[in-house]
Amino acid sequence: MQNISNLYGRTLEYAIVTELIQQLPPNQIQLTQRALQDQQRDGQNYLSLSASMQQNYQKCAEKIFDWLNLNFAILTQPILIDRLPDHASRQGDVTDIRITTRSQEINLSVKHNHKALKHQRPASTAQHCGYSKGSQEDRQFRIDYRNITSSFIATAQGFNNFCDLSEGVVLTNLYILSVSL
Repeated sequence: MQNISNLYGRTLEYAIVTELIQQLPPNQIQLTQRALQDQQRDGQNYLSLSASMQQNYQKCAEKIFDWLNLNFAILTQPILIDRLPDHASRQGDVTDIRITTRSQEINLSVKHNHKALKHQRPASTAQHCGYSKGSQEDRQFRIDYRNITSSFIATAQGFNNFCDLSEGVVLTNLYILSVSL
């Protein structure tokens, strides 16, 4: 039996891929064998979710589709969709859904009810940039990161779920805030 977190994450992936399938012309979209198998596996799990959760997932899937189309114009080109297994993250690839076009690869790491701002452990970012653990730069980054995260979570708690956050709220309270520090 899979844990509830995996169930929710995989059914959200299912909803996103289903939205892509429904919105794109059939001759423009292709799923890998793995994605087809995952869609079949997760379809029954999706149907077992409450109607309210299905509606939330549908709303999220629509927003993701709109974002993809706005930023990558996926309606105008053939795409290949793959769903990567969770164990791929052990080798450093946290992608859940990979969309490949003729000119680019779009990797989505999808979270359900998850408070992480990034999948990696962002507090150690200064070390990834070459600073020693415990250096002044590392300590300052950790302080700034903690402040940004706390502020963003406080703002986000005013919304019913993450999908209700507008792009402006996220930009203003997460990305622009972090640039100004």
